Amino acid sequence: MCSTEPTDSHEETIRRELQIAFDQADAGEWSELDMDEILAEAHRRYRARTESE
Repeated sequence: MCSTEPTDSHEETIRRELQIAFDQADAGEWSELDMDEILAEAHRRYRARTESE
């Protein structure tokens, strides 16, 4: 059964991934944020999710 619920937009996915990274940095889990890597991972997750729908 296919869901009629809209998926997160690309922008929402990027915002969520950035917020997770910022929260982790605030918690001391990151010594340095690599924004290029964070954004690349967000793009990969978005593509993976949209391709599986």
